[in-house]
Amino acid sequence: MMYEDEIRERLTRLAVEVLEICDLLDSQPRGKEYVDKILRTGTAWVPHYAEAVVAESDMELVLKLGLVVRDVAATLACLKEIEKVGLLYPETLWHIQDECRALSRVISDRRKRSLENMVRTAGR
Repeated sequence: MMYEDEIRERLTRLAVEVLEICDLLDSQPRGKEYVDKILRTGTAWVPHYAEAVVAESDMELVLKLGLVVRDVAATLACLKEIEKVGLLYPETLWHIQDECRALSRVISDRRKRSLENMVRTAGR
């Protein structure tokens, strides 16, 4: 299982890669419409995850992790669209797409465990 600092570091590196993708897109007329979308979702997960780590309850943790998963999924969908439209070479996007999928799985698993713990605790 990954530790909180490792996940936070990977999310931060991923956000930096999103910024680099935005720089590439911003230089293309058709790419500008994607910059706002991917910039919004592709950088929001870092503060959401930081809030989740210091959550004061299981419910707050589950909600904040849900926001992270949502943002990662939205970013991945946008990256797929950028690839399909042909704005960037697929090779440019593969790593970031793979990392989005991997982190989404890790965070979803953490969220699921927290939710199960919340249900188990409520049943007592």
